[in-house]
Amino acid sequence: MDTVLLFFILTLLAVVVVLLLAVVDHVRVLQSAVAPEETEQDPQGSEQGSAEATEESETSASAQAPAETNPPESAEAAPPAEPPDAHFGSLVGKRLWDAMTGKPVPGAEPEFVASLKGRYQLVLTKHIQQLFMEGAEHGRANHSKVPSNRAKVSGVDGFVPSWIPQQHADSIYQAGFDSASVTEKNLEDLRGRFAEVCDTLFNRTELEPRGQTLARRLVVLPGEVPLLEGVAPAADEVPAPAESMSLEVPLTAPAEREAVAA
Repeated sequence: MDTVLLFFILTLLAVVVVLLLAVVDHVRVLQSAVAPEETEQDPQGSEQGSAEATEESETSASAQAPAETNPPESAEAAPPAEPPDAHFGSLVGKRLWDAMTGKPVPGAEPEFVASLKGRYQLVLTKHIQQLFMEGAEHGRANHSKVPSNRAKVSGVDGFVPSWIPQQHADSIYQAGFDSASVTEKNLEDLRGRFAEVCDTLFNRTELEPRGQTLARRLVVLPGEVPLLEGVAPAADEVPAPAESMSLEVPLTAPAEREAVAA
């Protein structure tokens, strides 16, 4: 009986020792798993510290060298912003279009609107040109987009915010896009479609139609230079070659030539 009891006690002690060893091994495994995480966090902290030190050094360096951030005194001043054309007053954008198409606009008397017709003709012409040239540029790059029907048109007395219906803006832009690949075979057809949409705008604003003139000036074969309003000669004028340009004023009248000869 004593032998059996002693054997039982020894077996129980052995089991306890095995369990204690298992617990110790488990604790060691947990310590080894936690230690790398702590060591991995240290480099991040050091990187953050180095980054903050770099930012502080850059800030101090920029503070020590103010001359590099300021423009030199000899640099040219930026040109002043273009002012709006005061002749149109509050008639800008869609209000201007509505007034020119005969719709009643609060604060715009019919006499005042009529007095602006001549100026607005140039605004509308330049708006058409800008849309067409934008389409032509995108056509050469073979990359189209939906054009804006708003434009900031520059004039002699300042800029004018202009607005036209979106469907007409799309047609003008598309004509410019197609002009980048136009050929002699379809040149006149493209000119006709472009002139039609231009005349629609001029007719709606009660202006003299200029569609055919603009079509001859803008819709040209690839490689030719479009004649823009206010930049190139009129459509019925032939520009002289650059080599033949002279600073002398030509005498065209016969009487003047005879007087010089005498």
